[in-house]
Amino acid sequence: MGQFWTPIRAKGGSLLHADSHRKDISPLDRLAYLGSHAMGALCYRPPLQNESNATQDPIHVGAMAREAYELYEGRIEDAGMLLAQVGGSPGGARPKALLGISDDHTTFVSGLQPLADGFSHWLLKFSGATNPYDGVLEYIYHRMAEHAGILVPEHMLIADDMGVQHSATRRFDRLPGNRRRHMATACGLLHADHMAPTLDYEVLMKVAWRLTNSAAQVEQQFRRAVFNMFAINRDDHSKNHGYVMSEEGRWELSPAYDLTFSSGPSGEHWTSYSGEGKNPTITHLLKLATVGSISEKNALAIINQVQISVALFAQMAQEHKVPETIWMPIARELEVFRQQAQ
Repeated sequence: MGQFWTPIRAKGGSLLHADSHRKDISPLDRLAYLGSHAMGALCYRPPLQNESNATQDPIHVGAMAREAYELYEGRIEDAGMLLAQVGGSPGGARPKALLGISDDHTTFVSGLQPLADGFSHWLLKFSGATNPYDGVLEYIYHRMAEHAGILVPEHMLIADDMGVQHSATRRFDRLPGNRRRHMATACGLLHADHMAPTLDYEVLMKVAWRLTNSAAQVEQQFRRAVFNMFAINRDDHSKNHGYVMSEEGRWELSPAYDLTFSSGPSGEHWTSYSGEGKNPTITHLLKLATVGSISEKNALAIINQVQISVALFAQMAQEHKVPETIWMPIARELEVFRQQAQ
């Protein structure tokens, strides 16, 4: 997989490849490149790039997808300018674009500038070149999580002219009228290295209580831990646990995001369950529940609801015409883990 490229201008004025000239890019360069289109409410001035370059003309999703495929293959000299106009990549492994999408979901524009009435801010994540069903699988996982009682952002699939479906989620750090919301991650708040398994769900339970002072929010955090375990979403590193500030100035859990099947590093979770990262069980979940003052009866009810929701995977995959060669191995692994975790 090729490195996703974003144009960053160094002190000498030349555009740099973000990977090959990493030593030449300072933290200030990175903040200046983000300018006013960073995640959350913070902006950085002066911006490095000319933000007026963001187009408000309709954008063709197929053209963006073709650029993304070329970038995946490492052919950076042939692609990237359209994606740069719509926000480049806000992080993560797969290329993404910040878009404004019309309320009828038919028109797409750049999401870097304030949007006109009738548009809202979305994050489009392109399906991988090696697996064109990445977007569908992530969409299914969002639906399963929603069925399990987890708050997720509004989500949908967008097909390009090649028939590949890409996952899109409505940005929860933007409100109607182009208003911004402060956002933080466990990585930022706790200085937890997202490149190493340094976090435990017990810590996240305590953070949820300390930030929100809400038993309902703590229970929601527990529910997400249960889902990530039974859905085998082991890509649960510290950047994938988020918090947003309400308009009243109160912190709350952000909607859950980056939910998908992931085997994790060497078959382990990035975030451990009461110290166990490779083979967590219901026993570990019940211990976790006590940290959040959740009764065993309530915890078992949540665990049961999550397992019922995860069991919908095979049905949903078939409904979305995912090839059996893709969904069947995942379904088998989900069932094997369910039996082992009892």
